[in-house]
Amino acid sequence: MKSRLSIVLLIVLELCIAHCGKRPSERRPETVSIQPADTSVAGMENLQKKSVPVRPSESRFDGIARFLAGMEPDSTAGLSDLCNTAAWKQHRRTTDLKWKRFDANHLQPIRRWAATEFAEARKSRTVFYPFGGPDFLYATSFFPGGERYILFGLEPSGRIPDLRRIPADSLAGFLEAVNQSLDDVLSLSFFKTKDMRLELKEGKLQGNIPILMYLMVRTGNRIVDMKPIHVDTSGVVASADSFFTAPSGYFNHGVEIRFHPEGSDTVRRLIYFSVNISDYGVKDNKNVRRFLQKLDTSLTTYIKAASYLMHKKYFTAIRQTVLAKSRAILQDDSGIPYRFFDPSVWTVALYGQYTQPIDMFKEYFEADLKAAYGLGAKPVGFRLGYGAQSNLLFAVRKKP
Repeated sequence: MKSRLSIVLLIVLELCIAHCGKRPSERRPETVSIQPADTSVAGMENLQKKSVPVRPSESRFDGIARFLAGMEPDSTAGLSDLCNTAAWKQHRRTTDLKWKRFDANHLQPIRRWAATEFAEARKSRTVFYPFGGPDFLYATSFFPGGERYILFGLEPSGRIPDLRRIPADSLAGFLEAVNQSLDDVLSLSFFKTKDMRLELKEGKLQGNIPILMYLMVRTGNRIVDMKPIHVDTSGVVASADSFFTAPSGYFNHGVEIRFHPEGSDTVRRLIYFSVNISDYGVKDNKNVRRFLQKLDTSLTTYIKAASYLMHKKYFTAIRQTVLAKSRAILQDDSGIPYRFFDPSVWTVALYGQYTQPIDMFKEYFEADLKAAYGLGAKPVGFRLGYGAQSNLLFAVRKKP
């Protein structure tokens, strides 16, 4: 009897091993596998074919984002008690009013204009915004059809806010910090780097992730998943073990956010990581140097309020990368100098008015761009960039 029982137990054990793949002593704790982001054209084609519905376990990211943006989270997010606080109700009233005014007076004119002027470029699979920081707002407003958005910034990506760890008497201050971090982009159309560094230094937001989450849901998207990433030594965006939260040494670390627009279940992707893309920074950073080399040659690049960095000699590498890899470029005069757009390579259209840069950047006045505007430019019905008057250059490569 004892022998028969032993045999039965042995059979059960072997069945468990066959099913689970390892003996009990060999099994590891269950972990979430984060696959490297596929940056190839083939990878993007496969992504386009996939329709991934939101699962309840994934809605917590979307719930946190909606809470930050003053939007009612889904019931599955488990945040109803925090939404009943006076601090969040006031935050919702403030953000709703601010956003509705901004959307009607600024974003909707941009979307209408872009849909008319360069509808074909809006279908670009990869939108590259090298001086964008966390400005997902304008990347998606001009190019809502992107399947992948790549943004760089000097600021750390930080971490996803743990709302449960915010003391009750600190919640109002935290939500106010969220609003303050977005004041510049909503009023000026760009983030001030100095202001952002100060806000992040104070530690309330702990990086750009809360801003990205806020802008993503406020522009009509739902977040499916968020993963920590880094750029590895081969130049590939790969998974990371955790979000990098050290006060220094955070370059090449960031976040990948998978999302889909409301009403669609086709998953898209935003990649943000911290990097110095000056010539000095790229020279000393082989990971990012290889990442830039691996970019495909069908990018749509967007450049706004870029401090005229690519007018300088020590931003030659990123300027050459943009010119070599882009199928189309939309920028203001703070981007690539007009003289670099070879008319045998690019078809250029000018919009708005160009007089001269603001006093802070007056040394970067372009006489040739001024002369080109004198030959005629189409109007724009919105303000964008540093000056009181907006200017935009849209360049399309003549041959693939």
